[in-house]
Amino acid sequence: MQTDAARFDLFPTRVWVFKLDQLSENFSAWLDLIEVWRASTQSQGSSNRSGWTSPRTVFERPEFQPLEQAVSRCFAEALKEIAPVPQPETTVRGWVNFQQQGGFNHFHMHGRAALAGVFYLHTPPGSGDLVFRDPRPGVNLVALNGNGVNCFSVTSHTPQAGEFVVFPGWLEHGTEVSQAAEPRISIAVNCYTTGLPPA
Repeated sequence: MQTDAARFDLFPTRVWVFKLDQLSENFSAWLDLIEVWRASTQSQGSSNRSGWTSPRTVFERPEFQPLEQAVSRCFAEALKEIAPVPQPETTVRGWVNFQQQGGFNHFHMHGRAALAGVFYLHTPPGSGDLVFRDPRPGVNLVALNGNGVNCFSVTSHTPQAGEFVVFPGWLEHGTEVSQAAEPRISIAVNCYTTGLPPA
């Protein structure tokens, strides 16, 4: 007997990967600046384990203005697809994540951020994927794991230098443990539509 069924895929979650290779001429100067900053500033902690996290003041440094402009354009493009009308005013805040061998970022979310993103400056092979956890709270209660419909899944992305990965701030994410001898260096960015939260 054949059955007829209407099918609805509900609650999709979109992630964007923007290629910002046009910024590559700045990478060397930014990496040098981050090394000096790291040597003079204590890690701010957060989700970073066995690494260093800068204060959330990257865009207060004029050297990073080209990055601030580029990520703001990326966030605006993503917000168009989310389709709030009218487009909200946005502000951004960024910080450096320096991940050493054996280090990782545990699963976390970015509270109050409409969108979050990670710009990758240095991604040596084996330095760990960006990992997203299925956001549906009840799906992990059933024994259906995998990529099929209604299964619980963890999805990973292997980042490349010059990529800016954008996702909802509420999407739980982390990184795999870095196996690389060289550090993975990225700049995390939050996009706020209701003003900056307290530092």
